[in-house]
Amino acid sequence: MTVEPVPYDVIALVRDPLAGMGVRFLLSEAHRIRDLTLRCQVQDLLTGTVPDTSAPRRPAVAVLGVDLPPAQLRRICDRWPTLVVASATAMSSALAAIRCGARSVLVAGATDPAEMRIALDAVVSGGIHLGRGLQWAPAEPVRAAPARTGSAAAESRQLPALAPREVQTLRLIARGLTHAQAARELGLTAATVDTYVKRIRTKLAVGNKAELTRRAIEFGYVPAQLAATGS
Repeated sequence: MTVEPVPYDVIALVRDPLAGMGVRFLLSEAHRIRDLTLRCQVQDLLTGTVPDTSAPRRPAVAVLGVDLPPAQLRRICDRWPTLVVASATAMSSALAAIRCGARSVLVAGATDPAEMRIALDAVVSGGIHLGRGLQWAPAEPVRAAPARTGSAAAESRQLPALAPREVQTLRLIARGLTHAQAARELGLTAATVDTYVKRIRTKLAVGNKAELTRRAIEFGYVPAQLAATGS
């Protein structure tokens, strides 16, 4: 059974009134929003205070309509469930934001209110959503990689190897299925899927579902298009 996301507040960081109008339009179909605050300062999100409004109630989602340095983005993501509306379409940039802790990345000019609603629901539900406007960079010519030594070589050996059944399980869980639903899809018992998920979490060194999905995308086990949307 799908759990309906609870109502939430949105604190949106934008640079100018025109950008604010664009964000307000994108939020027009997100009917679970209780309160919307536009044009707060970066420092407000870093400290958790938003002036000229009532204190944001939990859950509250930060929608970032500006590009921020990784250090600031990481601090905001540590404090708020965060959705980034990015100017870049490169998937590598989106994955960099996910590594900083963002739960969703959409592309400005390539999204619409319906996708914004889906992305917000995913953020509130603890999932991850990557916008359809994101693009993988064209394949580059293959060059000989420099020899790795020391910690770099050790790091390269840490890519976890998952068994085929574990990869199948991971893809279903990343799409938002419960363990019981994944078990039915695979023709397995729920206990077997529980065991697979425990192994996967150990191999990927993660604790919760959002981290699990994030690491699965980073390692290439799950295409971004398969990540949970919260729908």
